[in-house]
Amino acid sequence: MKNLMNQRLLTSLAQAAYVMNAIGGGMSPQRSSFQKFRDHYLLKIRVPGLHPDHYSVEIVEEQLYIYQLMELEKRLVVPYLLQHRPIPDGVDFQQITARYQKGFLHIHMPLRELTGGYFRTLEIQKR
Repeated sequence: MKNLMNQRLLTSLAQAAYVMNAIGGGMSPQRSSFQKFRDHYLLKIRVPGLHPDHYSVEIVEEQLYIYQLMELEKRLVVPYLLQHRPIPDGVDFQQITARYQKGFLHIHMPLRELTGGYFRTLEIQKR
């Protein structure tokens, strides 16, 4: 029974690879931008034609993974890696959020509050 399940999984994965290759990659090209603001980073990703339910975002250690979920059969969903990037230093991992808005997946990564002490950015005078 277990061998049969493994064989079915391998067959499904091979079919997925075949389908993706057969249609020239099988993916719409993604557009993305990564911006740094004073108090957060913002990653925006758009894959034309991709429904919001077909995105998946994971944080593993200090890495961010964004996937497209592809349903090959009724109960077989295969993740396709869209983007992987390290999470920048200073980001509050617990406060990272993802939202879909106007065709873009927005991943908001707020910076941690400074813990005590004094902080100020000095203006550099030019002569």
